[in-house]
Amino acid sequence: EEYKRYIENKKTLPKETPNYYNLYKGIVAEFEVYKIIHRKLFGEYRFFNSVYLPKNEKEVTETDFIIIHENGIFVLEIKNIYGNIYGEVESDNWIQRIEEQNKIVNIYNPIKQNKNHIKYLKQNINMDKYNLLDENIYSIIVFGNNSNVDSVRLNESNLKVINIDELEDTLNDIINNNLNILDQNQIDEISSVIEEYSEVDESVKVNHINSITEYS
Repeated sequence: EEYKRYIENKKTLPKETPNYYNLYKGIVAEFEVYKIIHRKLFGEYRFFNSVYLPKNEKEVTETDFIIIHENGIFVLEIKNIYGNIYGEVESDNWIQRIEEQNKIVNIYNPIKQNKNHIKYLKQNINMDKYNLLDENIYSIIVFGNNSNVDSVRLNESNLKVINIDELEDTLNDIINNNLNILDQNQIDEISSVIEEYSEVDESVKVNHINSITEYS
């Protein structure tokens, strides 16, 4: 029932949408992440799914999840793909290898993808007003549990590459080991900005999907 409500809120995409199957798989994984964030995190926070951050007057970049927490800001990129994942932090593309199909697919480096999201997040909120530093923003790359990320797994202070089943512990470990930096009023103020970019017209979403090139 909760999944049905989530899908309804996401306004399930028509099947003629470009990359429909991959986008739908992403929604399924996002629901699993949504449940973890909604139910399992410690502390005070607000979170948003599918945030369309402005890059300029005409273009946006879609961020899967942004969590505004008293410990800082978490930016999550979700990848629900199968197989073994290979790549380097600084390379433009990673490789998805599906052994049973003897298939190799190039995917845009999700670390760089999320770095871009964080760039435009910082552009659209007043970091100085809230005394936010780069170290207070956490980039979390979350692969589905059918992905083998052993070759790309990272556990740096502000950068994680993990599977979904590690997400709860990863987030709460960061929360438990860092001091609070935002009070409730500041969380609400930042959230009011993010909320504006999560409640966009359907035309913005469709135009963004049609313009995506970095994922293909």
